[in-house]
Amino acid sequence: MMITDPRFIAFNREAELAKRLACSGVTALRKATPSRSGIYYDAFFGISNALERFAKLAWLIDECIQRNGAFPTDQDLRAVGHDIEALIKKATLIASKHGQSQPFPSDDITDHIVKFLSAFSVRTRYYNIDFFVGGKSIGMGDPIKTWHAKVGAAILTMPEMKAKQQRRQAQAQQVATLMSPAIVFSTSAQGTSLSTVAELSLSESEAKEINKQAQWKLLTVVRYLCLLIIDLAGAAQAASHSFIPDMREHLGFFCADDAILRRYATWPPRGIA
Repeated sequence: MMITDPRFIAFNREAELAKRLACSGVTALRKATPSRSGIYYDAFFGISNALERFAKLAWLIDECIQRNGAFPTDQDLRAVGHDIEALIKKATLIASKHGQSQPFPSDDITDHIVKFLSAFSVRTRYYNIDFFVGGKSIGMGDPIKTWHAKVGAAILTMPEMKAKQQRRQAQAQQVATLMSPAIVFSTSAQGTSLSTVAELSLSESEAKEINKQAQWKLLTVVRYLCLLIIDLAGAAQAASHSFIPDMREHLGFFCADDAILRRYATWPPRGIA
């Protein structure tokens, strides 16, 4: 029976793993703030690992189709590497080859996110350790600081953010008034010292807005890759490679339109396993 085929089992498990990593990553991102900095790493590790695995699943199924049911070698896999930006480019080429009409969601913010995750997956995930031992990632900078300097700055310059920024500043002053004369000892995402309640409140609210907008952008990237995987699995089954499962069971809920993707802060949505 196909359900006992080790190839069928491995594909199902890898799809489930990538799904779980994506869900935990985008959920953690919505919870991360400068005062809860460790959660950023939950997000960065989960999301970068998920995108790498989604892209490699697409590559593996495409190779299986091209090789008439055979698979590439370990050496081939090593050559593919871990660079998320390169893996996504490979996925878009595969999509074009198979006639997928949905374009990759490329815009300034998404491009910044992909570049950041590529650097994190290859280099800066070791930044904290490298800081002590003089490792190679030190020159690339603290990932949290870089996230806010690149992705955060791009989001906060969006036209629709101007009115929100004014409201956040007003709310920060209100919080400061209510908590006066409280003293603050904290740092922003950029590593600068925060000494007032208003500064801390504004820093936290800006981070929440940045991460909310970034979560939405990331979910469109996940959707693109999941739609590609689902289509490739269908093409493989049509070519009589029935050991490749129907990926909709694992990935279908990522394929909703923007209005649905933006409805949930926590993934998977309630009621979905």
